[in-house]
Amino acid sequence: MIYDLRNGGDSTRPHGVVEVQLQKGHAVSNGLKTSLYEMRAMGRQGWRKRCPGPAYFIVSREMGKLSYHWKHAFAVAESGPDSGSVINPDSGTTVESPDGGILLRIDFDDRKHSETISRGEQGTSVFSALWQADRTKIQRMAPLEYIGRYMKGWCT
Repeated sequence: MIYDLRNGGDSTRPHGVVEVQLQKGHAVSNGLKTSLYEMRAMGRQGWRKRCPGPAYFIVSREMGKLSYHWKHAFAVAESGPDSGSVINPDSGTTVESPDGGILLRIDFDDRKHSETISRGEQGTSVFSALWQADRTKIQRMAPLEYIGRYMKGWCT
């Protein structure tokens, strides 16, 4: 099972790559405990020496696509006719909702929003995300992204 990329943390919970066995209908952590970084360092040949038989790596969808924590990246109009509405920091204009109104701060509580902005004389469209990675929180990489980026051709 591939749990995460972190070291340390809660010692009562498994981290990294942990070998599990099915015992009495439950997955029990027994045997090999390593990390994706250590597996990458040992390479395919080193892995084959350590585990000569077939190996299946299982990762949950939620953990496999884990990403950065995110935060909203917008401004709020403090004066004028649009006071209290959300302003796109790239264009300086209010952000329209899909139903034709304008978005307010409360509309961002549970969703990531973005908008397409028309710019230039040719009317080129630019995508403007109204959220960004939050650098004040733990920076994390999804295990599947790590495997795809740093372990190309490692698993067959």
